[in-house]
Amino acid sequence: ELESDANQTGALMAAAARLSIRESYAVYRLLQQAREAGDEAAVIGKADTLLRTRGRAMPLVVPVLAQLVEKNKATSDVAALLATNPPWRPSFFSALPQNITDARTPLYLLLGLQGTDHPPSEREIASYVAFLLSRNFPELAYYAWLQFLPPEQFARLSPLNNGGFEVSPSGAPFDWSLAQGSGATSEVRGLPGHESGQALFVEFTQGRAEFPGVSQTTLLGPGTYTLTGKYRGTLAGTRGLVWGVKCVAGPVVAQTDLLRGDVPMWRDFSVSVTIPPTGCRAQ
Repeated sequence: ELESDANQTGALMAAAARLSIRESYAVYRLLQQAREAGDEAAVIGKADTLLRTRGRAMPLVVPVLAQLVEKNKATSDVAALLATNPPWRPSFFSALPQNITDARTPLYLLLGLQGTDHPPSEREIASYVAFLLSRNFPELAYYAWLQFLPPEQFARLSPLNNGGFEVSPSGAPFDWSLAQGSGATSEVRGLPGHESGQALFVEFTQGRAEFPGVSQTTLLGPGTYTLTGKYRGTLAGTRGLVWGVKCVAGPVVAQTDLLRGDVPMWRDFSVSVTIPPTGCRAQ
């Protein structure tokens, strides 16, 4: 290499890689050589070898695969490799959004995995949707999330998803996220004394509590809505709980009265929600 003999360097690198796939520098050199020659199959093969044998190669390899995928011709080949569920796949999908020029690129790959023996995982989908929301693509995020919903959940879709807590929350952006805090817990479980039906249970210990809340992202268009619900329980203290609607990176547009005191029987609550025509694409 120091003597600028490209042919001999390539031959020796290939020999080193044949002797051991853990000769990572040689494998990476062959990947670059295949890339320059336009041999996409060889690029994908060498990328797989590197990612299986040298986890730290991820920052070097993902940009190369991302560039191939965005050329479209290699999408099916990369998807075919991902469909074998290589051990590096979760890390690849986490790193991919930072190495693309088209926000739809990961979606093409995730859709290509549908119907395979290893379809997209909830983690992979949620990571991509969260990326889109962080980059202010709420409409694309919602569209992507819809593509992977089970048919029974798709049939129950409403402006507020899973509003009755019928399904255990997945933690995905367009489903409930139950964050745990200090001195407070929240969970969804069956209603006592009922054969069916679930509810959100929030419990506090004695003393000061830090409760991060329960939330989900919605995609309400401009207009007026009504948020309704039922609650019961006992909450002693000067502070209470509220349900609120806030524009993402914007103001609070609605908030219920404080829910507190001793409420042994179910009590209704409601609040009018007005989404402005601008500045509130997601809530």
